[in-house]
Amino acid sequence: MSFDWIKMGPDELVRDAELEFRVNMMKRFTAANLGFVKGNDGLHGDALRARIDRDYDALWWMAVVEVSRNEDTDRNRTINELLDLADAQDLLENVIVPGEYSEAIRANEPQAFVTFFVQRKYIERANKSDGEAALGVLSMSVTGPVTPDVPSPIGAPLEPGTKPVKVGPETVLVAVIDYGIAIGHDLFRREGPTGELDVSRVAFFWDMDGVPSPDAELPSSFGRIWTQNEIEQKLKQNMQNGLLDEAGFYREIGLIDWGRSVLKPCAQRVSHGTHVTGLAAGYPAEDEQGKDRKIIAVQLPGWAVHDPTGDRLDVPLERALDFIAARLGQFKITGTGKKPPIVINFSFGNFAGPHNGRGLIEQVIETALAQMAADFGSPQLMTLPSGNGNLSRCHAEFILTDDEDTERINWQVQPDDLSPSMLQVWMPVLPAVPDGAVSLTLMAPGAAGSATVQAGAAPMQAKLTENNEDLAIISYRPPNDPGEPGLFEVMVVSTGHPLNVGPLAPAGAWHLSFSKPHGIEDLTMNLWVRRDERLPGFPEFGRQSYLVDPRYGRFAEPGGKELDDDPDDHAGPVRRAGTISGYASGDTPAVIAGYVRSTGRMAGYSAGGPTLNDQRPTGPDASAVSDDSDVLGGVLSAGSSSGSRVALNGTSVAAPQVARKAADLMAAAPDQPLTRQDIAQLALDDDPPAPGKPRVRRTGGGRLRLPNLFGKLRWSAQ
Repeated sequence: MSFDWIKMGPDELVRDAELEFRVNMMKRFTAANLGFVKGNDGLHGDALRARIDRDYDALWWMAVVEVSRNEDTDRNRTINELLDLADAQDLLENVIVPGEYSEAIRANEPQAFVTFFVQRKYIERANKSDGEAALGVLSMSVTGPVTPDVPSPIGAPLEPGTKPVKVGPETVLVAVIDYGIAIGHDLFRREGPTGELDVSRVAFFWDMDGVPSPDAELPSSFGRIWTQNEIEQKLKQNMQNGLLDEAGFYREIGLIDWGRSVLKPCAQRVSHGTHVTGLAAGYPAEDEQGKDRKIIAVQLPGWAVHDPTGDRLDVPLERALDFIAARLGQFKITGTGKKPPIVINFSFGNFAGPHNGRGLIEQVIETALAQMAADFGSPQLMTLPSGNGNLSRCHAEFILTDDEDTERINWQVQPDDLSPSMLQVWMPVLPAVPDGAVSLTLMAPGAAGSATVQAGAAPMQAKLTENNEDLAIISYRPPNDPGEPGLFEVMVVSTGHPLNVGPLAPAGAWHLSFSKPHGIEDLTMNLWVRRDERLPGFPEFGRQSYLVDPRYGRFAEPGGKELDDDPDDHAGPVRRAGTISGYASGDTPAVIAGYVRSTGRMAGYSAGGPTLNDQRPTGPDASAVSDDSDVLGGVLSAGSSSGSRVALNGTSVAAPQVARKAADLMAAAPDQPLTRQDIAQLALDDDPPAPGKPRVRRTGGGRLRLPNLFGKLRWSAQ
């Protein structure tokens, strides 16, 4: 092995090192995962590499673009203005605008964020130092690439769904954005005139993995949208003697299609989306309350969810929220014409991000919710989990002062990790970042020498290579504006792969050393390791890297019980506090932590604050049950098949229970706004201050006392 650290020159620097890392430095791994190195037709060496490059360049990536302002009009650019800029760079054929954007929207509406499908040529141009001026792209986040078995997206404007859906005055819409949603489960159906369970409570279902159909009642640029009418037609066609042939039903709507993908969660005993939807809006067919809970379900694309970091969901999430808003616009309450209230649950999380409410995904959520409120005026609430990273050792906070101007931390990258490992280090917000304000020096296991990047007004980047293949990148990115923090990033390619993809990154302890020169003000630095572990129902892919510091006490003495709170005398930088999901740091959503029903203790994994957002300084708003007991982990909800109940744990199952409670509150007072502050107050009422109450940064207002929906199936005393 011959490792080399190479400092990138001015002409090699990119605006976003992570974008470069994901699209180009991980290319050989992504190409192998997509099968580009198989069936090579006898090609070898340069010829094979050229063929792989050609196939790779043809791939489409789903991108959320943060749009810059047009100085001539003093407003954000429209989609057509962005396309004009792409055309001027000869990149128009490398961009597809989803058909859901109408001609009027494209021409007339300034955009804060817009979703495009783009190819590598467009991404690379946007990521150059003059990418904002050339393409109007302030920043870009990509998901994908879209796997070759997925049809190319439709770019022509589509007819929007405008057919009114009339509902009663007690109706509340429950929208679930998840993966693996078995919409035919009996908890989501009611009896029809024949006495069979062939009436669906799912008003709309967007399967982002599906195949667009020209016969669909509601067209889509990618995936397949199913209306209640279409779902019920398929239910009736697959009824046998009063029972649903679920395998046939899911095969016909594409949720089980082994010809297109080997991963079909609805074919497994447990599917995350079904479980979550059962908690948020599942009712027995005879329960009258169920008829007033209409479901809008969005199944995220598997090629995006498969990313173990969870950080590439911002792109499909933006589309999902836009879809939900459009469907909300179709509903009308009979007699008043008003829109019904809506609760949205998104049970995903991540570790990284600025945690100040200004990360891309938090801004996407805030923008969508604000637009929905302005357009429709009906009460709305979004529920998010606080995250499961409390014990992950993936967060560190330290202060660099003149007296203590250096901090050293080891980052343990695991062997045989098929996914990349990444971390972020966020500086505090400064009026201006002095050149050399902080230096980060990185040493890789087995590599001689080191690389150093410094904070300042300009970006800095360096790469670790072996035989001219990229293994890692270290970068500093200055703030885009004075209200943002500077960012250090370290990104490492996979440490293992079953195919011969070339050199792998070295596993082991990567040494990070931070230093500050004297005379610079004290700097509080926050480090987060990106999530990198297998998601439920997915094959083994990622292995979580973590921070190592001898001052971090994992276990209580005596006894050896794992500690789930930082001791009061905790002195090291690695800590449990502040591990809250980066998604959960925005201003508006209700963020829910998890606790154990039998003991009242917070679940050990349940992440808490504080955050760096002044609007949410302490972290979660409330907590709900995420485990019935230490022995009976998780809570029961819908399995993939009708009649089944399975247990899942995590704050992902706490959040939808609060969504269900919020829907009940909205039904009782449909004209009254419901906010996260109301949820926090409800929790405080249920769990007033008392000895033994968990810290506010872990539980928020307190532990909500919600009905145990399916727990009596475990033991009758619940």
